[in-house]
Formats: sequence, C-alpha cells, structure tokens
Amino acid sequence: MTVLTALATGAGGREPVKPGDAGVVAEIRARLTAGWELAGRQGLAITPMIDAVVLDAAERLAADSERAGQVAGPRVSGYVMAGLPFMGLLLGTGMGADPVQVLAHSGIGNVLLVLGVTLTCAGLLWSARIVRR
Repeated sequence: MTVLTALATGAGGREPVKPGDAGVVAEIRARLTAGWELAGRQGLAITPMIDAVVLDAAERLAADSERAGQVAGPRVSGYVMAGLPFMGLLLGTGMGADPVQVLAHSGIGNVLLVLGVTLTCAGLLWSARIVRR
C-alpha cells in the first residue's frame, strides 16, 4: 500500500477520507511536503517520517470514529424526541379524535401547542448541545 493510498483510505483501508476532512488532508500533505524537502536537503531517511504521519492519521481516524460512536445514542434520542409529537397526533387521529382541530381552534389547545413546540425545541437544543460536547 502506498502512502497516498494509506492516507486516502485511512491508513488501514477502513474508511475513505470524507470531504469535510479537507483541513486534515491539507495538514498531512503539508507535513509530507516538509518532510520530503527536509529529506532532500539534509539527506535524511523519509520513511520514519512517513510512518509517523500515517500512524498519526490512523489514530485521528480511530478517535473520530470513537467520538461518533459515543454520540450516537444522544443523536438518536434527539431524532426520536423530534418525532414523538407527530406520532401523538397520528395516534389521536387514529383513535377518532381530532387533535389538530383541538390544537388549532381552542384556547387551551393554542396554549398547549405553543407549550409543546417550545418544549420540543428546547429538548432538541439540549440534545444538540450534548452531541457537540
């Protein structure tokens, strides 16, 4: 496996570099370029430097993968929480009630609609905050 192939596939053939990783790829390219120039000027072996860059890239990919796994639960919880109000409306309609009519055309329904939307938005913001950490 060549160095460029290793960098493009995640140093182990596990997963390709994503388009959002352009900054990481640029950094790796700059490190390889600087090492190449240093090796050319000073006559040093470039292999240990390439191995270190590939190892660093592999460790970064592994850490990113670990982080993505850790936030998968809160992310899915946020999606479920966002869909529950719609499921409640479908359930109410399926039982013969008219929840949309109640929410849209009664005083208490309007208050409950505003309260429900506010709490749902607050929950989604909270889930997003948990995922960002």
